[in-house]
Amino acid sequence: TVKERFDEIDMRRQTIQRERKSILDAIDKIELEKTRTFMKAYHEINREFARIFQKLSPGGSAKMILDRPDKPFEGGVSIEARPRGKKISSLEILSGGEKTLVALSFIFSVQEFYPAPFYVMDEIDAALDAPNVHRVSMVIKEFASQAQFLVISHREENIVNADRIYGVSMQQSGITDIFSVDLEEEAKRLLELPDVPPNIEENLKQNKKI
Repeated sequence: TVKERFDEIDMRRQTIQRERKSILDAIDKIELEKTRTFMKAYHEINREFARIFQKLSPGGSAKMILDRPDKPFEGGVSIEARPRGKKISSLEILSGGEKTLVALSFIFSVQEFYPAPFYVMDEIDAALDAPNVHRVSMVIKEFASQAQFLVISHREENIVNADRIYGVSMQQSGITDIFSVDLEEEAKRLLELPDVPPNIEENLKQNKKI
C-alpha cells in the first residue's frame, strides 16, 4: 500500500540521517584531533626553534608565526628572526649566513620533535664565518647523540669537532683515493706516545746537514 511504501521510505530517510550525522561527527572528531596534533607540534617546534637559534646566534631571537591562528590550516607559517644587534626582520632581507642559521635552527628543532636516524648536510657552512661554523658544529655534535650526521665540509672548525673524518683525493692516475681517520682513536693514540726527547730539535738540524 501507499502507507507501507511511505513508512519504508521514511525509515530509509531516518537511517540516512543517522549515518550522515555519524559521518559528520567523525569528521569533526578527526578535524579536532588534527588541529590538536598540529598545534602541539607547532608550539614544541617553535620553542625549540627559538632555543636553538639563540645557541647559533647568541643575543638573537627567532620565532614562527601562524598566518591564521584561528584557522591554522587556511594559512601558512611565517618566520621572524632578529640576529644579534639587528631589528626583527623577515627572511627576505637577511644575509646568506643569517638565512643559513635560521634554516639550520628550524631543521634541528624539527629533529628534536620528530627525529630522523640519519642526516646528510652538504657544505652548510659555506656562507658562515669561523665563529658561526664552530657554533653550528657544536650543535651538530649535541644532536649526534640522537642521530648520525654526514657533513660535507672544507672548514677546519667543522672537521676538528667530528668523530670521524673521510678524505677524498684524486691521484695523478685519475683514481679516487679515500681515507678515513677516527679522531677519537687518533687522540688516544697520540696521548699514549712517549715524551719527545729534548734533543730532537738538534737531531733534526744534524739530519738536515747530511
